[in-house]
Amino acid sequence: MGQVLTPTPGGVGPNPVMALFENVLCRAEQRAAGKQEAEERGKVATTAPGDVQGLQGWQVHEGECLRKAFTAPTFEAAASMLQDVAVLSAEINHHPLVTLGPAECNVGGHGDIKCFNHGCVISFELRSLEAGSITEADVLLARAIDLELQ
Repeated sequence: MGQVLTPTPGGVGPNPVMALFENVLCRAEQRAAGKQEAEERGKVATTAPGDVQGLQGWQVHEGECLRKAFTAPTFEAAASMLQDVAVLSAEINHHPLVTLGPAECNVGGHGDIKCFNHGCVISFELRSLEAGSITEADVLLARAIDLELQ
């Protein structure tokens, strides 16, 4: 694997660009090695339908991924939730697609006036691209996220 380089003092010259390139290349090599290890452990094995049915609030989308959204009172609280999930994801070596944004509400129930001061929504999508379907790793991470955030 490549050596992590540091930029030149003051951040000028070609070294910062080379350092960035080397760091990205190094991380890509690490991801490739991690993917190979995961495949060897059987991570890409699909799950039984019963495994998915036992998940509370997770939606199966086109048989390819699991989705669930959580609401936090503030953007900062949602970012903290994301940090907690990032730690879990690293431990499991399976990472979700995350969407973070304001929670919507309808003022007066009319649906034509929107407000965005009612917290923040953080949504997770779990999929295993190499399998093309929901895997044991997706279900494991979904359960871990539920335990951490509920």
